[in-house]
Formats: sequence, structure tokens, C-alpha cells
Amino acid sequence: MYAFVVENDEGTWDVWNILDKIPIPDREQRLANAIASELPITGMILTPYKETATAGAIWDGEGFSGGAIHPMKQNRYNTWETTTQYGYICDNVILILFFSQSGTEHDDKLQAIFDSNTTIVKLPKGQTAEVGNIWDGTKILSV
Repeated sequence: MYAFVVENDEGTWDVWNILDKIPIPDREQRLANAIASELPITGMILTPYKETATAGAIWDGEGFSGGAIHPMKQNRYNTWETTTQYGYICDNVILILFFSQSGTEHDDKLQAIFDSNTTIVKLPKGQTAEVGNIWDGTKILSV
């Protein structure tokens, strides 16, 4: 199980999202490798990079290249005028993406999260989490 966490003012992390597994095998492997590397996994607002910001794309200092076919190319109903894109990066590679409808309450929440210090953690075997729990750096604390 993966917990998506954002740092709070108490020096711990609030769980804002959870996934039992990443549904796309190559992305789950990429995330597992990133966690195993112990390199920082950081959140980033990716909207300015539009269709170049795809899972597996690599940052070259100015933009992204490579990666999978962008989901926005597959959905003609989504437009960049109404969509905000967020993601997690490790070692200059995009691991996972999130999309939100711009200007919504959900998007405001994501904007605040990705403007802060946010990361992904793999929970130790036998632990579970719920949105709103606290991650202390080693384990989940229920609130």
C-alpha cells in the first residue's frame, strides 16, 4: 500500500491519498525502484509542461521528454484550459500523474498540497492507512 503524504506543521505528514497498488505495472515498478533508491520523491505542478509531462518522462533542466503517450491525447474532451496536472518525480523522472478540473475545490486542495512538501511512501507490511491519518516517518498513526 502506498500513502501520498504532505508535511504538516508538527513535523509529521498528513495522508491525503492512498493506493493499494499502482494499476499500471511499469509505473508501479518505477515507483518501487524510486522508493528502494531512497532518493527524494517530490511533488510538482506539471501543468506548464502539458503533454510533455508523462509517466516516465525525464526532466532535462528545461522540460520533459520521453515517457508514455499522454492521457490528454487519448481524451478529446479534456482541455488544458480546464485541467491542472500534478505529479511525483524522483531522479528527474515522472513517476505518477494526477489530473484535476481547474478552479474546483478539489483542485484548490491539490494546489495547496503540491505547493507544499509532498511525497509518496510505501507502508510497512501489515500497516494500512486512511486519508487523514498521520505518517511519522516510520509508521501510520491513527487520529
